[in-house]
Amino acid sequence: MILYHGSNMVVNRPEIRKPSRPLDFGEGFYTTFSKDQACIWSSRVFERREFGAPILNMYEYDRDKAFEELQIKVFDEPDEEWLSFIVSNRMMESYHDFDIVEGPVANDTVYSVLIGFENGVFTMTEAIARLKPEKLADQVLFHTPKSLSYLRFIESEEVLS
Repeated sequence: MILYHGSNMVVNRPEIRKPSRPLDFGEGFYTTFSKDQACIWSSRVFERREFGAPILNMYEYDRDKAFEELQIKVFDEPDEEWLSFIVSNRMMESYHDFDIVEGPVANDTVYSVLIGFENGVFTMTEAIARLKPEKLADQVLFHTPKSLSYLRFIESEEVLS
């Protein structure tokens, strides 16, 4: 199975890094099953960091073996558990012990719903109802050094606009 990582550089040896801001699933190495999504992320990272180039990194992911040997959490859709998990990570209130987490990305539209939920504007039920119709990109977080051993760098390419 192929996973993609958008960056401003070639990442042939993924690492677990502390983020500069709170992220959906916490700290780790973020990838996606979507090549298009990774290309978008590479452009955003390049623009934010202002050096390098937008780079699409590709990896072979031994998902079957990972599911046999690691602790993996999969969120199939935005639901109450997913929303609570993301809010907790974004507020840096918890630490999870999953090796890998898969699930929808809280994009800009979702982020406004999250803010509304965090501030009490929406109940959990209202927030979920607002998120259900959204077509959300996916993300796969490799949270532990052990989890990274299930990724094998294939190649990278510059993303052309």
